[in-house]
This record gives sequence, structure tokens and C-alpha cells, in this order.
Amino acid sequence: MKLWNVFVDTSIFRSSNFNINSKLFSIIQSLCKSKRVNLIITDITIEEIKANLSKVIGETESIIKQTRAKVGILRNLDSDDYKFLFEKFKTEEVYNQLIDKIMNYFRQCDVEIIKATEIHPKRIFSDYFEGRPPFGGGKKKNEFPDAFVIAAIDEWAKKTGNKIYVVSGDQDFKDVQTINNNLIYLKSLKEFIELVLSDDNVLVKFIHDLIDHNRDKILAAIEKEIKQYEMVVMDADPDAEAFIEDASIIDLYNMAVIELSENEATVQANVHASLDIFVNCYDPDSWYKDSEDGTIYYWNKIEDTFEREMDFEVEFDIRFNKTDMDDIEILRVVVNKGELLEFYLDEDARSFYK
Repeated sequence: MKLWNVFVDTSIFRSSNFNINSKLFSIIQSLCKSKRVNLIITDITIEEIKANLSKVIGETESIIKQTRAKVGILRNLDSDDYKFLFEKFKTEEVYNQLIDKIMNYFRQCDVEIIKATEIHPKRIFSDYFEGRPPFGGGKKKNEFPDAFVIAAIDEWAKKTGNKIYVVSGDQDFKDVQTINNNLIYLKSLKEFIELVLSDDNVLVKFIHDLIDHNRDKILAAIEKEIKQYEMVVMDADPDAEAFIEDASIIDLYNMAVIELSENEATVQANVHASLDIFVNCYDPDSWYKDSEDGTIYYWNKIEDTFEREMDFEVEFDIRFNKTDMDDIEILRVVVNKGELLEFYLDEDARSFYK
């Protein structure tokens, strides 16, 4: 059985909110334990994960402090129901618990750690002055860590005679592939998992054909689930309400089979959808502050339907019959990883709130 070598970049951990309990990371762990996948990480990547985790925890602490300042009235309650809101945020304890989980995950996967810090700088500076990826024409100095990582996994591939899949959301890793045949770029874990499953299972292609054949039925099930999801208005008052009145999927793309048995499959994909969203909130542009007590008041309300096009992830389970393409049952649909969908009255404000 083929052993698949894969390097997972810091950007993948960051985009998954460092949730190594997620389905995709759990599948990778299972594939490692069954010796089908060799997970490779560099020492620099581990330090990047630690630095990014620390930054996110710091941002979380800041948000908690801001929230605490706004809900101070809850201190007046006799019950202890909201007491936790005012307890000191244990930054170091949170960091240690989360990094311990990540490092334990690596141990469970029997991860191979490559010493990128031992790469000779001469090679890196040569790439920098020649403008080769990851530096490019702009010679971006902030790409030096990635350059050492890329050089390390490239040397590993040459030394072992094996190609290595590089999973990253970073364009620089993709650019490297254009001049390096040892590295095969993928932008998501789900793509890599499907490749592994496809290696010895013809059912993967069958599932894609099955989805194409039953596309209308699957889209209808996803649209039905979308309509049941709550939305949060990001640029309005906390009491703002938003409901999806109608949903129409424009495109279903980036599909990948991530789990497969004889008659059931789990598929992850992205959708581009047109949503009719009813919003009930105070107009954020119609506020004024009371000069005496500082209370903010609004003189206008918004009660209207907005049309928005949005992209988000979906996951669905299907039961199928290998002898009948029409015999398909959609068992489960999860939209946006089960999290609230975000709505902005002012689409230009999205980058500000991000």
C-alpha cells in the first residue's frame, strides 16, 4: 500500500482555528495510525503555530475584556449564573492546554519533524536575490521563514527520493511548485484526503458521478438546510435579527470525498449561494448619544429584505446503492461548520470587522 507523505503548513492550522479535533484532522490522524500517511512538520512550523496560537489567544482575551465592560450590570445579580464572565482570563493556562493538545496530536500521528533551522542560509539568500519563490519579484523579506521550510522539505524529498504533498493556504507554496517537481501543492486537507481514498478505491469517482447525477436533489437539501440557519448582523446593534427567507445555490464546487464505506460517504464542498435575508435592526447610521447619561439612542429602524451572494462550506452524508444511481438518501447536511452565518448591512465594513 502506498505511503503518502504530506506537509501541513501553519495556515491550515490557523484557518481551522487550531481545532485538531475537527473531522479532517481526525481523519489525517487515523490515516497516520494505519500507516497510509506520513505527516511531516518542520521545527519552524511548530514555532509558527505557537506564535499564531498565542496571538489568537491574546485577541480572545481582549474581546472578553471588552465584553465584560459592556455587561457589567450582570454583576448585580444574586445568582452565580454569569459569574464566569468576570473571572480573570488565564492566558498562560489556556495557551498551555491548547499547545499540549496540538503537540499530543503530533505524537499520536507519529509526526516526522524536519529541522528547517539547520538549512544553510546561502541557499535561502540565493533564492532571495534571484527573486525565486517564495520571494517573487517583490523579494518579500517576511517570507524568510517559509523559504527555510520549503528548502527543508525539498531536501527531505531529494534525500528520500519521495515526492511530498504540501497543504497550504499560502500562495507562496503554490508558486514554489512551478519550479520544484518534488513538491505537490494542495490548498486543503480535504483534497489530500480524497487523493488518499482514491488511490485504492474506485468508489470515489462513483461518488462524484453520483452527485452530478443527483445534483438537483442534493442542492435542494442544502438549500433547505441553509434556510434554517441563523445569521448574526455584524455591523448593527446586538439586538439585531436576521433570517434567511430564501436560498438559491449558484454553484457547488471544490467537492471532496473525505469518508467512504460500502454504501455511505461524507462529502465536503463549497457553495456560492444567493440569499434573501430579512433584517430587523436599528439603523446604525441613525444614532445619537444622550449628553447627560451617555446612552445611545436610534431614531430609525431597518425592516427590509436584502439580497446577498455568499460563499461557505457545506458537509453532507449520503447513503447510496452502487447498482442504482437514482437510489440515494441524503442523511445529514451541515452548513458553515454549524456556525452562525455572518451578515453585513454595509458590505464594505466586512474587512473592518475582520
